[in-house]
Amino acid sequence: MAEEFFNTIDPMQTLSRLPKEVRMADANSSDEFVQNNQQMLAAARGCIEFGQVVPALVLMYSQIDALAWSCAQDTQRGKVKANFVQWVAAWLLPHLRNQVPHLEGIDLYAARCGVLHTLTGTSDLTVSGRAKSIGYAHGSADAAALYEQMVRQHPDVAARFVMLKLETFLAALEAAFADLQSAAANNEEFRARLLRARSSQFVRFAAK
Repeated sequence: MAEEFFNTIDPMQTLSRLPKEVRMADANSSDEFVQNNQQMLAAARGCIEFGQVVPALVLMYSQIDALAWSCAQDTQRGKVKANFVQWVAAWLLPHLRNQVPHLEGIDLYAARCGVLHTLTGTSDLTVSGRAKSIGYAHGSADAAALYEQMVRQHPDVAARFVMLKLETFLAALEAAFADLQSAAANNEEFRARLLRARSSQFVRFAAK
């Protein structure tokens, strides 16, 4: 099965399906920041196409974490939550507001904690009622219809649950990354933050 998977998936073919605004650097780009993020998006898209929902979520929430750190003015370890919520509000939610109007940054942070720590949708924030739980629709499933069905069956969850289409989530993240690159091209101070982040990221070099 693993051999079949790796023979079937062409990473560069997957990368080529990203929106052109995201593909600002090709596979030979020296910009590790752009290339690393392109590959995260491509990997998430590949997972979604194969119905691998949890791995896709792990990739997307990890990437949001990394982008929030990259863009933050204060990158101290204790600022992870604040930086995540701030980044989501500034860059991601504008692309999700029409489809999921009640989704907030704290909801996505709570989901991030659950997915990355336990591969579940539960975290201290959702258990305590400080954040809404997120369900995910995928493929041909209708997120709005699934939400209405959930509310009919469990009316008490209406105010503390939202449904997010997985493909919509990824498209919003792709758009947010494209916006981020455009902002960096026009703002020297912001670009300096991304360059600082790039200097700490993994780099590729040829073995001799």
